Amino acid sequence: MSAGLSLIDKQATYDVKLPRDLVVPNKSKQLDFEPHRLETWAATHCDSETEPVVASVSGLVRRISFPQFSQALGRCINTLPKGLANRCVVLTSEHKSNQWVAEVAKSHHQFNSTYLSLGHDHASDFVEYLERTPVGKCPKEIVLFDDASFSGNQMTNHVNAIKAKLIEKGVKCNIRVVVPFATRVALDRLQNIQPEGNVNITLHCDEVIPTIKQQMSPENFQILDTYSTETWGVPLSNPENIEQDSGIAGVYFDHKIPNNQSFILSAFARETMPRISPPYT
Repeated sequence: MSAGLSLIDKQATYDVKLPRDLVVPNKSKQLDFEPHRLETWAATHCDSETEPVVASVSGLVRRISFPQFSQALGRCINTLPKGLANRCVVLTSEHKSNQWVAEVAKSHHQFNSTYLSLGHDHASDFVEYLERTPVGKCPKEIVLFDDASFSGNQMTNHVNAIKAKLIEKGVKCNIRVVVPFATRVALDRLQNIQPEGNVNITLHCDEVIPTIKQQMSPENFQILDTYSTETWGVPLSNPENIEQDSGIAGVYFDHKIPNNQSFILSAFARETMPRISPPYT
């Protein structure tokens, strides 16, 4: 394993500004979560009913190391059609995790392709690119990388926007979403995007990660959900349907701690976690 990841070259087909230095994250033991820190935090911040429930979350927190992540990504890549890298475009966003995952795919798994800008909202850059590109020159194979998907909202928005524009232009295309770790909430949302016209969507995931809701009793989850919502403004259930899971889980990575819409301790006890600076910011 190399000490750093080489920069993906800017392609002449589109003006993409890429980060100057994307590196493998620090994998030292200082990134390990220490359960007693959350237990101490709960004793200080919570009432007698909430404290044991919050403290019990310490047993649900899991670190995914960089080697584990890279191996999972490699297994996903191995499920792609042979030679796909030579005939697809990979969509990335500046200073986002998808750009860094594309770097890992290139440097550690020899998935070296053509790279176009995705955009940060509903695939805005790529949709604009498709708008001004003749049908015959539009990509026929598209790959979207990311490290993980919790709610699935962002990736679903990207895929739906790309799909709509491809259908509008009458382009025959395969969209392949490669995400090594995802909750069932995210997978269900993505799998509900139906093929339409000549546009097909394929999902490549290595491991389904459990959500906090799936790991707790209904009674304890309700206590935790109420505490998080009332105290920190972060519901653990879907605000539009409280019977539905929001996708918040207990997983963090060597390369980042997910935000409070994805990782439980970012919702109300971020200070109990190690300090991690994502390598793509």
